[in-house]
Amino acid sequence: MNFSHFASISGGRLQWMEKHLTIVYVLSILALGLTIFEGSNYVLKIWPLLLVISSFSFFYVWKIPFFKKNIRDIPYIKLYVLAITWVLATCVLPFYLFGKKEDWNWNDWLILLGSLFFMIGIIIPFDMRDVELDHPSHKTIPQLLGLKKARNLTLIFWFFGHVFWSIGANKFEINILAHAIFGAFVLWNCHKNKPELYFSGGVDVLLITVYLAIGLF
Repeated sequence: MNFSHFASISGGRLQWMEKHLTIVYVLSILALGLTIFEGSNYVLKIWPLLLVISSFSFFYVWKIPFFKKNIRDIPYIKLYVLAITWVLATCVLPFYLFGKKEDWNWNDWLILLGSLFFMIGIIIPFDMRDVELDHPSHKTIPQLLGLKKARNLTLIFWFFGHVFWSIGANKFEINILAHAIFGAFVLWNCHKNKPELYFSGGVDVLLITVYLAIGLF
């Protein structure tokens, strides 16, 4: 929360946070409290998986001991580590808690793959946004393929994520198609000159709208 460190690169998201510190602190404390309240009942059962998820998250920012790099600075792998961590937290962890191993089948693998593709489709635009800020050694997809091909690849992952979900669930629902089209419009309009809040408030919100589309309709 020390914004003086970001004075030279402060974008819309950091400017909003700096103006609304009370909201940021309240939401952060509330999230921490809910996490402790919900997680206290399960932590002994899921601690190995939590350790993996938290380690990926922590060392994404902080340098790995004796390696002198954090995960996001390792060439090629940043995108996949982010996507896998998200899938572990939102798909594997709930199944580990409430499912049965003997119930795991081919359809579950398709849903897992769909979730991975879905997340990759959301992450690539952020690399497009940061294509001039990321060091060339990061070897992100926009750096390797260019912005146009990266955007096309984003849409491919996005649509196949929804296709795998539908196949895994053994049903086609109009709400999933509608969300795929809505998200494609948001992702197609991503480019490096878009304001930062378009990504933080537009692309990131797809993580929420997908659950609304699946759960409410």
